[in-house]
Amino acid sequence: MLTTQQKHFFDTFGFLIIRDLFTKDEVKTIEEEFNNRATVASNFEPFDGTKRQTIDMSGDDSPFFATLLEDKRLLSIAEDIHGQVLPWGTHIDRHVNNTFWHHDAGGYEWYGIKFGFYLHQLKAKTGALRVIPGSHKQPFHDQLDNIQNLKYSWIRKNYTAASESSFISPIPNYACESNPGDMVIFDYRIYHASLGGSKDRHMCTVNFINYPKTPKQLAITIHEAKNYFKDNHNPDSPWNPTKAVSEDWLANRNQNPKRRWGIDQWIRFSKMKESDTGYNVVAVEGKLQVIPI
Repeated sequence: MLTTQQKHFFDTFGFLIIRDLFTKDEVKTIEEEFNNRATVASNFEPFDGTKRQTIDMSGDDSPFFATLLEDKRLLSIAEDIHGQVLPWGTHIDRHVNNTFWHHDAGGYEWYGIKFGFYLHQLKAKTGALRVIPGSHKQPFHDQLDNIQNLKYSWIRKNYTAASESSFISPIPNYACESNPGDMVIFDYRIYHASLGGSKDRHMCTVNFINYPKTPKQLAITIHEAKNYFKDNHNPDSPWNPTKAVSEDWLANRNQNPKRRWGIDQWIRFSKMKESDTGYNVVAVEGKLQVIPI
């Protein structure tokens, strides 16, 4: 549960840091499950510190991570911010060096909240998440795309150059320094990056999507719901499930009511037609746009 001041802070700046959300025992469990799944991925493709690996954590071999999608602490925070939310997924990343400026929203109407936590102490110069406060809001969000260092259509063609410190550091930003156990919470739409990280920076994430409240949001939610259960060929990460989450998570063997509700909502949206909302969703330069019919 967030305080009124915390809600105002998140709404204004698009991020929030909560210290010591996890206990020391929970941090130990997180490390164990991280290492286990990282080993599974490395059995497919050995990690050598030159290429980032993203690893799904919704299976039975990472039970603590899988239950974070219905954890009362995280859900209460997400619901304080967005009202109802939909469970999306939980992952770990083995990041390599810098991360270029970007945001995680597939389209401005497709947004949610990301809970990020790290297994190492991170400072501004050692890979801490950097954000541009307030960049989740319009018109500031779209205005930033006019700056080359932040322009998505340029970055997606120039990942190496965009990851250089000389491109990241000139942009005014705030570094979210953290210790293991802390939680960095941010809006999908906020621009973020990192500088000076190691060749194996351990990041963990839990993601919730805003429950659609407008016809545009409904159209893009329907669009994404159809991909939620779709089997996708993933030769670049064969250690991950082919769906948005694992079959283990979808089976819900413990019959968790929160998980059941989330699965049922995705099923319901997947059966709807986005055209019935009065909008179609199209991909433009790698981002989704909601277009009137």
